[in-house]
Formats: sequence, C-alpha cells, structure tokens
Amino acid sequence: MLDTTQTYNVVLLGYYTKDTIISAAGARLIDDGDCNYGANVEAGMGLNTAVVTRLVQEDFHVVDKPGELGIDGEGQ
Repeated sequence: MLDTTQTYNVVLLGYYTKDTIISAAGARLIDDGDCNYGANVEAGMGLNTAVVTRLVQEDFHVVDKPGELGIDGEGQ
C-alpha cells in the first residue's frame, strides 16, 4: 500500500501484463509491463519509487515483490 505521507522521486502509473512464453521446454508465465520493469530500474538507481497499477487479486504478488526492493506499490 502506498504511504501517502511519503515523498517519492518517481511514481509510475501504468499497466502490468502477464505474458505466456511457449518454447520446446514448455510454457511459463512472466510478469511484464512498464511498471514492473521501470520500478526495478529506478529503485536500483536509488530513487524513492512508487507504483500504481490495476491488478486482479491473483496478481497482487507483483506489488508485494517490489516491496522487498524498497518500492511501494498499490494495485486495485
């Protein structure tokens, strides 16, 4: 959940996609989208980063995982 009292260097508003990669080894799901990749790059640069995106309940792990990197996230 976003901390409304926090000041951020960057707030990303955008989409999340769940891609299916099919190869000879089988199929696998990949978390994708601008917010997913952009937030990781910006947090890696030391910027205080937040993400706002729209998710279904089964994809909420996408906003939990960046929290481990210091990225605040909120999905609805």
